[in-house]
Amino acid sequence: MSVTKSNYTGTYDGSSHTFTLSVSGPSSYTVYYSTSTSLTSSNYSSSGSTTKPNRTNAGGTKVYYYVKDGTGNYDDASGSVYIYIKPKVSATAYSGTYDGSAHSATVTATGSATVYYSKTTELTYSNYSSSGTTTKPTRTNVGTTTVYYIAVPTSGTVNSSTVTTGSTTITISKASMTTSKSNYSGTYDGSSHTFTLSVSGPSSYTVYYSTSTSLTSSNYSSSGSTTKPNRTNAGGTKVYYYVKDGTGNYNDASGSAYIYIKPKVSTTAYSGTYDGSAHSATVTATGSATVYYSKTTALTYSNYSSSGTTTKPTRTNAGTTTVYYIAVPTSGTV
Repeated sequence: MSVTKSNYTGTYDGSSHTFTLSVSGPSSYTVYYSTSTSLTSSNYSSSGSTTKPNRTNAGGTKVYYYVKDGTGNYDDASGSVYIYIKPKVSATAYSGTYDGSAHSATVTATGSATVYYSKTTELTYSNYSSSGTTTKPTRTNVGTTTVYYIAVPTSGTVNSSTVTTGSTTITISKASMTTSKSNYSGTYDGSSHTFTLSVSGPSSYTVYYSTSTSLTSSNYSSSGSTTKPNRTNAGGTKVYYYVKDGTGNYNDASGSAYIYIKPKVSTTAYSGTYDGSAHSATVTATGSATVYYSKTTALTYSNYSSSGTTTKPTRTNAGTTTVYYIAVPTSGTV
């Protein structure tokens, strides 16, 4: 007789599966099966069964068969065949922003299997027990970890036909640090002052400053300084800053802030009796400033140069003169 067999190889789907066995030659025959013992002419009826084995869960089953001729005209036949079912695996990579917590990819195996992992070695049925671990790898800091996995059946034959292998990734991207700035605005008092800058997020960072150039990732170290600028005299200073993350888990941040200091002004009106002489009010500005005056127009930073004069107004005859003034810093932003 002629026997043709085909192993079953598939992936777990919750259904039972079996191999294919076809017999040609005798018009009648009986097939006996065993999953534990090789069948021969002397034990097929005692050790075998006519019920064809099947398998549902992941793993491998070796089935011995014995074909008993029913015509008396053919030799009996025997052999073995396999049912191979791989675990069904669903793998989802993790991709997220750094938050200080450990994260892992998701690997789910169905069909009664155990998943082994490695961050360094591709896993196979021959090395998973020595190179793999059932502890799922995690990643906390920015970067990418490749996770190799293998799903190994918990029962039956374990070989290349009954395991499922693959890889996935854990990717952590940089978070945005938070910076909060407050400009300084005050009146000249002879002391130096600066703005306030606070940084939250990274546990370590360095701030670079410049009063002349906007700072970027390409020039912060060459054009910036770690010394925080300040200002004493009246005027305004624009300060560019660049916050360099020291952990590798945050994007750098940049921006600008201001230090504004107004001149300190003391004024004393003049009041007296006509004596034929010219008299003026007293306006004193400290903090490196120039005083402009007008007898007709209230002065602002936008009109002082066109409507004001540095010549102090006077009055000789009886009456009252209103003197408008503005104290303008001699340096810095006006």
